[in-house]
Amino acid sequence: MAAETSCLEGHRLTHSFRQGESRTTVLHDVSLALWPGEMVLVMGPSGSGKSTLLALLSGLLQPEEGEVLIFGEELWRLRPAARKAFRQRHFGFIFQGYNLFPALTAREQLEIVLRWGEGVPAGEARTRADAILDLLGLGTKKTLRPAQLSGGEKQRVAIGRALVKRPTVCFADEPTSALDWKHGQHVVELLRAAATAEGATVFIVSHDARIIPYADRVFHLEDGYLDSHDLAASAGMGTP
Repeated sequence: MAAETSCLEGHRLTHSFRQGESRTTVLHDVSLALWPGEMVLVMGPSGSGKSTLLALLSGLLQPEEGEVLIFGEELWRLRPAARKAFRQRHFGFIFQGYNLFPALTAREQLEIVLRWGEGVPAGEARTRADAILDLLGLGTKKTLRPAQLSGGEKQRVAIGRALVKRPTVCFADEPTSALDWKHGQHVVELLRAAATAEGATVFIVSHDARIIPYADRVFHLEDGYLDSHDLAASAGMGTP
């Protein structure tokens, strides 16, 4: 491991959703620790609870049972404003639905994260945004708005928005789902580099088995139960 102390832990996480009088438990007693500088992949079929686990660990959803510890502090004991500020400072998010602002250009999507989220000066924000977009193969698309971009291009903008802030933990929900593998592989390599070079923790949930060789640890989630057996280690996999 890159560090002796975990940065994020989930303990005995259980969560369910209600619809009318029915209740469906989507996570059962899940525990997981994430470490600085590693890429963790959680795989499983649709409906297995992957996105719910990501939401719980990232503070987007409060667990019904269990706790989430960030640097040893229980996330849900923080005041709402403090919890929000912590997420903005330390977490980066890559969502399946892109969540881009329709009125902003690709460049502005990244700049706003730095300028308004972190107070970075305008010149530095533009330089950092341009560098990430160039790495993602979007150098000629910087002034285009989401409606002018393909699904794969919008996904790459969303990935750039997460990486430009140099997060402590980057959460990625199916980051390659809208991409052909040429671009998907490049994105995974960037996430891998963020873990290796920047010491970030990268937490990915996906059903894309092509990501496995890039992960330090791979777990399987099905019907809300996390298989604690490390699939990557047993297959002799790791950073390619």
